[in-house]
Amino acid sequence: MGSNFALILKGENFVATDVDSAIDVVGDLTISGDGELVAIGEHKAIHVMDGDMVINGGDLELFAFANDGDAMGIDVADGDLIINDGWIDATAVNSGTDVTNGAYGLWAGNDLVINGGDIDVVTESVNGESMGIGAGDDAIVKGGYTTVKSTTETGIATALYADSWVVIRDGILDLCT
Repeated sequence: MGSNFALILKGENFVATDVDSAIDVVGDLTISGDGELVAIGEHKAIHVMDGDMVINGGDLELFAFANDGDAMGIDVADGDLIINDGWIDATAVNSGTDVTNGAYGLWAGNDLVINGGDIDVVTESVNGESMGIGAGDDAIVKGGYTTVKSTTETGIATALYADSWVVIRDGILDLCT
């Protein structure tokens, strides 16, 4: 998809691939509307590069599966992930045995900001890292209801991660590893 893309959800929408990312955007991505999106990716459900991702509404059901490489529900490679509203269910499962491959629910290369919404994240990895929500800089929770369940058989499971600050001002976090 092109840069600075707006996705307005109406009705039921389904996107799937067995190659890489179900939705792949270079530049900013804004999702809004009252519809539903089901995105299933071989490695990533939604991938945003060189921009920010903002979720203002909608019902997102995201699935990422991998056995070679990482599985990621949302990967904002080098930008911010801002969730203002909506229902987000993100599942990332990595069935590979390589310890360098992991499962990540929501990842922001810069800041992850949760202002509202209902977020459910499940990650599962055999040997690699299993991370529910994470940020390359700050993780900021200002509202909403977020649940995370991250499991691994022999790797490291983390429910909430930030390279810099974790700031919780309001909202509900239910974290389990």
